[in-house]
Amino acid sequence: MRLTGCPLRCVWCDTEYAFHGGERQTLDEIVDAVRSIGTSLVQITGGEPLAHPNAYLLTERLLDEGFTVLVETSGAFDVAPLDRRAHRIMDLKCPGSGESDKNLWENLDHLTGLDEVKFVVLDRTDYEWARDTIRERGLDRRLEEDTLGELLISPVWDACDLLDLAGWILEDQLPVRLQTQLHKHIWDPDDRGVCASLRHILGPRRSPSPTPGPPLPQAGGRNRARAARGSHGGRRVADHPGVR
Repeated sequence: MRLTGCPLRCVWCDTEYAFHGGERQTLDEIVDAVRSIGTSLVQITGGEPLAHPNAYLLTERLLDEGFTVLVETSGAFDVAPLDRRAHRIMDLKCPGSGESDKNLWENLDHLTGLDEVKFVVLDRTDYEWARDTIRERGLDRRLEEDTLGELLISPVWDACDLLDLAGWILEDQLPVRLQTQLHKHIWDPDDRGVCASLRHILGPRRSPSPTPGPPLPQAGGRNRARAARGSHGGRRVADHPGVR
């Protein structure tokens, strides 16, 4: 679910079309539209979804309806009011974005074992900034303490070489998951609405109601977060046996 509008202007932004346009809908209309799709997993993104005061209420409504809700945010808005049942995927803007001064650092205090911190890196300088931030802010320790679910490093498309980035992560044995924009590998990178296209190919689900997933494991925050999102078998680059 993509909400219109964002006050940030990251230099590498690939969703500038979300700055304007869209269709005004009530909360009831949005919830009904989501229910009609037949999925149990909803991601709220933008733009910057938390620029909308009602995004917090929308998140709560969807959770009360039984959906698993992911909220993808720039980190420039207060995440504390978000329902704690939601999974927060929060950026820390690197210098190469041109918006690192917008990072609301106190947001880190509100993240839990369900949540993720993401760094989008443009180049080696951004990577080193992300690495140093992880270590200086103790984010690596929080993974071990299960007070943070995941650390993600994502390269700017067509700007940061994946092989180089993987090598830097392995060299530093950084406990992060290397994340790429998978939809751009499958579809044309400039395509929009690819999820809607996929739904057209597959057809509607038989039941429009969210299907309860398996009980979340109680072993720790990272396991809870992965189970809620649906385990995809991924692992951090630093968990690769080559760095042991």
